[in-house]
Amino acid sequence: MPKVSWFFKISSLSVLALILAVASLGAGGSTVDAFATLAASAAATGAATAAALAPLEVCYTPAQISEVRVIHASPNSPAVDVYLDKATTPAISKLAYGSADAAGYIALAAGVHQVKVTAAGDAKTVVFDKPVTVVAQTAYSLVAEGTLAEKNFTVTAYVDDVSATAGQARVEVIHSVSDAGPVDVLSAGKVVVAKLAFGKSATLSLDPGSYDLAVTATGDATKVLIPLAATKLEADKIYTVVAIGLAGSNKADKNAPAITSAIFVSKSIAGFAAPATPTPAATKAATTVATTAATKAATTAATTAATKVATIAATKTVAPVATKPPVAPTATPVEKGQKPATAGVTPVNTKPKTAARHLSDGSSCVQVRAVNVGGPAAVAGLKATDLILGVDGAPVKDAAAFLAAIDKHLSGDKVVFDVQHAGTLTITKVPVTLGLLSF
Repeated sequence: MPKVSWFFKISSLSVLALILAVASLGAGGSTVDAFATLAASAAATGAATAAALAPLEVCYTPAQISEVRVIHASPNSPAVDVYLDKATTPAISKLAYGSADAAGYIALAAGVHQVKVTAAGDAKTVVFDKPVTVVAQTAYSLVAEGTLAEKNFTVTAYVDDVSATAGQARVEVIHSVSDAGPVDVLSAGKVVVAKLAFGKSATLSLDPGSYDLAVTATGDATKVLIPLAATKLEADKIYTVVAIGLAGSNKADKNAPAITSAIFVSKSIAGFAAPATPTPAATKAATTVATTAATKAATTAATTAATKVATIAATKTVAPVATKPPVAPTATPVEKGQKPATAGVTPVNTKPKTAARHLSDGSSCVQVRAVNVGGPAAVAGLKATDLILGVDGAPVKDAAAFLAAIDKHLSGDKVVFDVQHAGTLTITKVPVTLGLLSF
């Protein structure tokens, strides 16, 4: 395990004001910094790490956050509670058929999360319990579909386009009628989405205005399943239209609710890009052939060049070029037992938002803004944007708490930091020998 050293230590708040820039990170939107318990990210970071650092929290930067909402579209199913990972209290409670959580999207750390759905108020009646993978800076609608009677209840993750709308209205259509065939979406009698099958979604952008929309059986414009006449679409709003109910073809659902729609309105999320558009099959095939040919040509050229170089090297002796080995930075020698001590970094607070309510306890986390050249942190290999979660086994909620923990020590003391490394989210316990802060 690499040695990692961490933060400034200082003995007075007046000196702190002179040398540290402690500020909140992130602004706007619901994708700013959020927290999760280690249990809530155990699947992503590893059970061993979770067991070793169970009391500590994990801090996430905006680039590591997904946005997720849950929609109940399972006919004849009771209201449900939704649990995430190992939490014993539901993240979403009493979610009724045809509705989404009132808070809309909630922040989740990117990675694998265990999603468990139970009957509301009855944690023992589990109807779904499987892992769901979410990608950073991506929005998802987790839609409960199918029916309990047919034993095909499931939760499908749909990727939502929450990128900038640029003055347009965006409409996402999700087909959640489990016993219905494919459908078409019509605008003023013209097909704008064709052959949308159960468990699939489609998205289109329209100018703001009033539209006569309809969802019909594919190829039969007279069989209107969902009439949406005079639908008003406003600029910079995203409309998610979920086709719910049953066509009545399943014998187990004698009291099948009629096919209708549940419509949810949201807005774009800052920093989220549009999902990749699937390549049409014909184009994809042509592209694959062209790519294969190009790759083969490039490989042949590279092999020829490598053979030529090897032949020249074998017939000609070339004097080796002397290179200097890399010099690792060394810590500045300091006299032990003095104050104020330092780990040679500048810490900065990160703040969670209420959108991450089930992931956050309302506290802050500490992020490395800068690493001092030649300081203990630099010698140990710490980088800016790494996160510090604890000092000597005790969680640190913000930069002030971190500095207070360091202020208990003298230069030369060895302390152990719990470090979440930028980019990987891995957490390690790192011993640090503190230096002496110079002015």
